[in-house]
Amino acid sequence: MVLTASDDNTARIWSADGSGEPITLSPPAISNSVIFSADGSRALTADSDRTARIWNVDGSGEPIVLRGHEDEVRSAVLSPDGKRVLTASWDKTARVWNADGSGAPIVIRGHEGRVISAAFSLDGKRAVTASNDNTARIWNVDGSGEPIVLRGHDFYVNSAVFSPDGTHVLTASYDRTARIWNADGSGQPIILRGHESPIISAVFSLDGKWILTASNDNTARIWNADGSGEPTVLRGHNDKVESAAFSPDGTLVLTTSSQHSRIWTLDVRVLLQRACQYAGRNLTRNEWTQFMPGGPYRKTCPEWPEDPEPAEPQKPAKTP
Repeated sequence: MVLTASDDNTARIWSADGSGEPITLSPPAISNSVIFSADGSRALTADSDRTARIWNVDGSGEPIVLRGHEDEVRSAVLSPDGKRVLTASWDKTARVWNADGSGAPIVIRGHEGRVISAAFSLDGKRAVTASNDNTARIWNVDGSGEPIVLRGHDFYVNSAVFSPDGTHVLTASYDRTARIWNADGSGQPIILRGHESPIISAVFSLDGKWILTASNDNTARIWNADGSGEPTVLRGHNDKVESAAFSPDGTLVLTTSSQHSRIWTLDVRVLLQRACQYAGRNLTRNEWTQFMPGGPYRKTCPEWPEDPEPAEPQKPAKTP
């Protein structure tokens, strides 16, 4: 399933293959962010009327409404065990709520600017917040102790998330960089540079090997999580890419802009099948020698015949 939010005061749940009609959720205000629960049974909206709402994904019943923030709620996420909700607000606070709506929330204070996003660690014991005070902060969700403050960005920090193993934090900033920090605050971050406009969001793949960024430069990019190599650039949007996410199995990427959403495949088998359909033939032996040096020639498209022509002999390199 795919979950989207719109300025028309709706959130919608779609089939990932585009079939059928979506289930429409109708909060009374614009939803600034939307997310599924870990088990996929609930959807959470962060709404501009200073509330967050928890919905059944089949559209049944009334949502649980979390009230208490004094300004817009910009993001909301459920804890991995589904028992708590973490919200981030322009009122400069984050709050930890019981997901059944009972009791009063734990209020997390300390940022000097609006809190734009917040996320749980996988074990649910810590939270990381991103703020337009140019910092991200790591907190104990029970409100105890002092936060670890991650300083270094030159402009607003738009998002911050933990790596799946909890050892790192990934931040995205208006300074056009994403940064990978040690979650204990030690050392210097790895800086990912290349976007030409502010980065709106950044996330890890579930195996922690990849990073996906979304930017106002109309692209999303996939990076090695250790900062090595060059990113894969996903082009096609005609407007800023406002969010991007991996599918749980890592074979798909969903990107959204103000105009539309796109689903990209990362499955090599699917990409190869599409390439074969487009080309209508196998690689020639000369192409194989050029692009697959050192390996024996073989068919890459089983529905097409092998190239019958032998490869041209390679010219020896010139010596000075």
